[in-house]
Amino acid sequence: MSIIRPPVSGDSPQDSWANQVTEAINKGLLAPSINAATPAANINLNGISAATIYLYTRTVTATAPAAVDVDITYDYKNISYSPSPPFGTANWQLSPPSTVNGDYLWVTVVNISANVEKEIIPFASWSTPTIFTVNGSSSFVCEAFIRSATTPGQPSGGSYNFNTTTLTPPTGSPASEVWSSAIPGGTDPVYICTAIAVITGSTGTDNSLAWSQPVKMVENGADGTNGLTGASTDIIFQRSATQPATPSASAGTPSGWYSSASSATGTDLLWAASGTKTVGSSTFTWSAPFQIEGKAVAEVAIYRLNSNAGLTSSTYDFTTNTLTPPTGWSTSVPALSGTGDVIYRASGIVSGSALETSATVTYGSAVIFAQRTDGLTGASTNIIFQRSASAPTTPSASAGVPSGWYDSASGAIGTDVLWASSGTKTIGSTNFTWTTPFQIEGEAITEVAVYRLNSNAGLTSSTYDFTTNTLTPPTGWSINAPALVSNGDVIYRASGIASGSSLKTSATVSFGTPVVLHKELMALQVLQVILYFSVQQQHLLLLHRLLEYLPDGMIVLQVL
Repeated sequence: MSIIRPPVSGDSPQDSWANQVTEAINKGLLAPSINAATPAANINLNGISAATIYLYTRTVTATAPAAVDVDITYDYKNISYSPSPPFGTANWQLSPPSTVNGDYLWVTVVNISANVEKEIIPFASWSTPTIFTVNGSSSFVCEAFIRSATTPGQPSGGSYNFNTTTLTPPTGSPASEVWSSAIPGGTDPVYICTAIAVITGSTGTDNSLAWSQPVKMVENGADGTNGLTGASTDIIFQRSATQPATPSASAGTPSGWYSSASSATGTDLLWAASGTKTVGSSTFTWSAPFQIEGKAVAEVAIYRLNSNAGLTSSTYDFTTNTLTPPTGWSTSVPALSGTGDVIYRASGIVSGSALETSATVTYGSAVIFAQRTDGLTGASTNIIFQRSASAPTTPSASAGVPSGWYDSASGAIGTDVLWASSGTKTIGSTNFTWTTPFQIEGEAITEVAVYRLNSNAGLTSSTYDFTTNTLTPPTGWSINAPALVSNGDVIYRASGIASGSSLKTSATVSFGTPVVLHKELMALQVLQVILYFSVQQQHLLLLHRLLEYLPDGMIVLQVL
């Protein structure tokens, strides 16, 4: 802790007082302090004593506690208080109480100065209670300075950036009063005001600073007689997984500890110890360390297929919220690919500082998260189809559609009659058993006729297309009757039957024996044949022979 001695004024008490106040200023912004006056023997009519006093209390919620509600008498010489702490209904104390009283640490401050040995601090003089720290939050005591020949107005505004540890000074009231984050140069008295900056986490900016009333901190005076080393307090910091040992008394910051929370190295939890130095003492007496940063806690889960072994080392990075699972385990649920597959799940808890990058995860027993059990193949039926001119053979048992058969009637190829077979598959079976094929489509039947002139030969191959109702006659025959051209011409007619599928394009035609349809003879110029005959056998024979040579319709008989 460095001491910067201001210019010697010649007034011994005043110079001694200035020396003590300067010591407090340079002690460290995060360390609340009490700056004692010089002993009573050194106080004279023109001397001024000053002190900045911090009081602390804790609450379990973020609701502000009651402000100091009693008047307190402060003894500059003996650094004592009347009444003794804790003060008021909110139990305000001189050092931060244990977290047993709550996670929210509040602070109130008063800046006093007087040229008397004891001063009564009215309860209304204390600043509005402000959150100093919350387990898991950051805080900083801000101080602003101004030189002024008269008491300045209470400033407002300003901010503190925890990322860059930069204070933006408040705006004066009036604005012509310019406040600074460091003591400005000049000869006018120096006034000080304070505010507490608080944020959640370790980075960010507090733009809602509430500043105390300015008090005169120092002014030029005559050199005084050197006084005793003033009483002082300090707070030191260390990161540790467990509560550190109480530091031994020391003149400055003990080894392994740090004067500010932001400079404490490591990733474990943040602890603090409060130190006090009595008047004339050269060393701080440190309190038992207390935790000022809450633990980060995460619940995690890991998964493994078909094994619950290997729940060994695993770490968690709180800075990236990333889990490194044990070998063979994963953070995502694997797929159940076959019957009997089992997915195991293990839940774990991890805790540590928010800066911890490899916190150890503690897992419980692995439990079955999901399991696959496939059922038996269900019973099933199917009908298959085939086109064939005759009944197909019964298909052999098969898992699917047998070769040469089709799953739908429309898919069956060919032009023959359509047949079907019904299959059944029992529970647990892999094959269908097929029935004897049965015809499910009737035959198309048609009667046709062909004609030929002067010949009844050549009734050979002939086909019929049921899709177009078209007959292809045998060679030399036609589907229409030819004309009788010459005497003796004969037209032969043959009838036939065709049958088959309605899709048949070349059904075979079966013809009967050809018959004479027409025969052409020249007409005899017989107008009348009058036969006179008696009923005798030779006359009838003559008539019979005559009829053989006459065409139909050409005979006129007159029997007398």
